[in-house]
Amino acid sequence: MFVTKNQKLSAELEQVKLELKLERQNKFATNQQKQADATPDPEPEKPKGKRGAPVGHPGWFRPIPTHHDWAVDVPAPRQCPHCQGPVDVLSGTESSHHLQEDIIDGVYRVVLYRHAACRGGQCDRLVEQPGKNEILLSRIGSFPRSKAAYLRNVIGIIGFETKLAERALRPLVVLRKITFGHRSETGASTMAKLMTVAETARRHGHRASDIYFELLTRPPDQVMKRLYADASTPAN
Repeated sequence: MFVTKNQKLSAELEQVKLELKLERQNKFATNQQKQADATPDPEPEKPKGKRGAPVGHPGWFRPIPTHHDWAVDVPAPRQCPHCQGPVDVLSGTESSHHLQEDIIDGVYRVVLYRHAACRGGQCDRLVEQPGKNEILLSRIGSFPRSKAAYLRNVIGIIGFETKLAERALRPLVVLRKITFGHRSETGASTMAKLMTVAETARRHGHRASDIYFELLTRPPDQVMKRLYADASTPAN
């Protein structure tokens, strides 16, 4: 008799524990989880291919420079690189132009290479030779390409911009968890502006509290000059 009663009480206790667990899960579940629990599982869909750009959507390309810093006239090669024969210069034919972006002595430059029109004497193919520091058919010059290859493959700088963004956003994430977020778009916009000023001040060596004080007591244009100046620059 007592064994049967103990088994019944144990079964009821397990049922109560299960109901309590489900109640807690439902109480602290997000709206998305509640909707997922209430919605029946849909039928499995057939795997779809990778979604591409809509038909007629223009692709993204690096904008072509609208000016160049200097021009370089590249002569015709003495020997055809294809047939190893002589090269015939096409008189009266306009030379081909090649714009190449480069970084020379730490300064961004755009160089225009003008190639004389010529063909191989035996293969009759258009030929041209690269000018100084030129990479044929390349929009980017040799200096930035070599530096990028060194930074990526030798030093291993990959994804550093993502880490910087995550570190910059961390204070906002912590603040959101503490305050449970903003209740209006106005509050969110105000907080974004304040954090932008604070981060800009920090990167220029200023204290954010000093910049906030100056924004309340001085003309904004003067404060902007102070904000983007070096921390050692005295205030006007």
